[in-house]
Amino acid sequence: MNLKNMKTIFTLFFSILLGTATAQTKFYDPKELKEDADYYFSTLFRYHPDPYYFAGKKKFNKLKEKIYSELNKPLSKNDFILTIAQMNSCLDTHSDISIDDALGEILKKPLMDKMKKAISSFSRDSIYTVSFQNFTDSLGEFIKERGLNPDSIFNYGIFFPVVETRGNKLFFLGDSTHNIIKINGILTKTMMSEAKKYVNRKLNPESNLNSTKEFINSMILGKYNINPPFRIKFGKIKREEIRNGISIIEWMNEFSGVTLASLLNYYTILYTYEIYPENSIAIFHIQTFAFEKREYFLEQLEKFKKEVDKQGIKYIFYDMTLNPGGYHEEYQDINIIKHDTVYFKNMKTTRIPGEGVTKERMDTVLLFPNRNDNNIPDDRILFVLQSVSTQSCGDYLSRIIAENKLGILVGEPTGELTKTFSITSEYSMPNTSAKFRVATVFFDFSEYFKSLTTSPDIYWNLKNVKEFTEQELLNVINAYKNKKTCIN
Repeated sequence: MNLKNMKTIFTLFFSILLGTATAQTKFYDPKELKEDADYYFSTLFRYHPDPYYFAGKKKFNKLKEKIYSELNKPLSKNDFILTIAQMNSCLDTHSDISIDDALGEILKKPLMDKMKKAISSFSRDSIYTVSFQNFTDSLGEFIKERGLNPDSIFNYGIFFPVVETRGNKLFFLGDSTHNIIKINGILTKTMMSEAKKYVNRKLNPESNLNSTKEFINSMILGKYNINPPFRIKFGKIKREEIRNGISIIEWMNEFSGVTLASLLNYYTILYTYEIYPENSIAIFHIQTFAFEKREYFLEQLEKFKKEVDKQGIKYIFYDMTLNPGGYHEEYQDINIIKHDTVYFKNMKTTRIPGEGVTKERMDTVLLFPNRNDNNIPDDRILFVLQSVSTQSCGDYLSRIIAENKLGILVGEPTGELTKTFSITSEYSMPNTSAKFRVATVFFDFSEYFKSLTTSPDIYWNLKNVKEFTEQELLNVINAYKNKKTCIN
């Protein structure tokens, strides 16, 4: 199992674990709820460049009024967040109310407690020796004992087979013929409708599909508290199918120890690389630009650069296919190749509290020329692998590479719009402590980029790619040499 597929599995795994419905006892009175709503909206309009950008003033205010009308009775934190988070459907992905809070209280603490207990038996150094194989082997044995297919960890999910949306229908991942209409008596149409309440349909359609899929998979086990055995009713089959699974409670009660330490290990090690000297190829997997991982990223980048420079590697690949962004200002990763002055160009709109909105042309110098660096081969070529999951400053790196003609973009269009809100500030509401983010700038890249998002130079359908093997990377290089614009 490669890192690409492993991240998908673990991301969904945590989404499900932290997305389980809660039985909270604390309720907040309408006065407290409306105070929190007031704080949210006042903060949004104080810092966001244009809250009406996607929905328009009329639709935005209509939803706002609807939300306030639903705050006339005591609500749990869960119910409050699921009510006010409907505003996400009017805003950008950098300005969202965190639904994780609403879908996670009852299991979040037990899970963290079990992790701490599991980790306490290891020294810091020994934690890093726990491999993904330890995790998958242990989990495979666990589900096999319960009469399940051990491969379900890789293909179908641990608790309930992973589902995906296609249009307005729901399917099991990998099954494009049998749409699901009911799960344990609950209409999937209801689940779909519920999930879409939190998705802005004017954003990138591919990103919306991903978001809806994530919400659906969480809601199946969370909001709707669906447990095994699973009774599945399909649209074209006039019968009900029974599927086994593992309940969340069983997982929490029986499965901990080294496997949970392995999960923590996964989220710690996000930057790996492979070098294939025979074909002068190297690939560096950059899974996030998260601020808290910044030092580790720069450390790994420096190791990677020293090795490829020492070996004179010609073809460099940056795997950005799962990079959702984060914090990335230095752009030292570009110094892997020789370049002239590197610029970051766009139109930037900012709201200054008390003064209004300002607009300015950005022509920022990111890096100065490094042509005299004799450690870098003159003929080195940089390829950036991107997908719909490449967003925020992950996408900006692709744009900078394209604008400055520094390399070749390969894969699918990114998930970040060419006209996009960015650079977030995070807040907590005063009473419920519900978390939300507000974008503080609006970037417009449309002077150079004419497409909805950042388009690749060479299209590569990554849905058909199991892993980035040496042969697959060679195929990309050959496509580049033969001036092909599509691989598959």
